[in-house]
Amino acid sequence: MLETLRPTRMFIPVLLAVTCGLRRGEILALRWHHLELGDNRRQVSVVESAEQTTEGVRYKEPKSGRARTVALSASVVAELKAHRIRQAEEQLRLGLRPDGDSFVVAQVDGSPLQPSVKRRPVLRAKATPILTFSWQ
Repeated sequence: MLETLRPTRMFIPVLLAVTCGLRRGEILALRWHHLELGDNRRQVSVVESAEQTTEGVRYKEPKSGRARTVALSASVVAELKAHRIRQAEEQLRLGLRPDGDSFVVAQVDGSPLQPSVKRRPVLRAKATPILTFSWQ
């Protein structure tokens, strides 16, 4: 499933959901300063969640009501580092300078994705009928 998504913009969000158990809103609220991608410390701090409202996107505490820390595997760290480089290159071509406050999963211009954009199922694996992934 993940290899099928690798060339798409859905790869990193699905990778975080599948390997780390992050929820849709948590993924969409994730900023680079929430990640520690070093050799000694590999983790993500889940401190907020994005929620769609009639006024737009609101950032609130996670569904559990409290922040949590999730360990990252070396392979996920490698994918995130490569993603950060690609994202920075895209934004630099647009004349933007990404920083630690930038969203991990974002539009090409660095603006956040709206939670309603990811509400529909993104993949139904036909080869494995038991496996269904959606953003619910």
